Amino acid sequence: MKKNLILVVIVWLSGCSFPAVAAPTENGVKKWQEVKEIDGEKVKVQVISKPTSTTFDAPAASVELTACAANIVTDYWQEDDLIKVETLVENTQCGPSKGRYTVKVRTRNDAGDLNTSKYQEQWSRDDNGTIKAIHTYSMNGHKELVRVRIQPPFNGACLCTGDTTGARPGQTD
Repeated sequence: MKKNLILVVIVWLSGCSFPAVAAPTENGVKKWQEVKEIDGEKVKVQVISKPTSTTFDAPAASVELTACAANIVTDYWQEDDLIKVETLVENTQCGPSKGRYTVKVRTRNDAGDLNTSKYQEQWSRDDNGTIKAIHTYSMNGHKELVRVRIQPPFNGACLCTGDTTGARPGQTD
């Protein structure tokens, strides 16, 4: 009985297709033979595996960022203990651009004392459209929203990251 079982295992193993992977040859190329089923027939094929890599060159000239002017329109309101600030950022000097600004929020506590909090925000766009954003801030325990102001930084309020041919919001090429 033991001899028959070994014979069945040997016959089964000989019918299986185990690829004999060769050691790497020149430039990491590996070759081996496998039995594949193609259109219902078992065919012996030679498999060649070659590692490849692709490199993309960066543009020769670096992109130079040009300063631009951004117009920021703001609406703000209080919802319970939250402050909602809606901003619309427009830039008519270039299409793709980015920038940053500071949101200054002034609140009043129960004792009537004023507090000002500052939040840094960033924006960017890939075209010449208007950017709309709604930011939510905490009242930090205060009861009344007094006002919200937008303050651009001295540098980086608006930087063109692409063509500066005078793009206008809503304009299409």
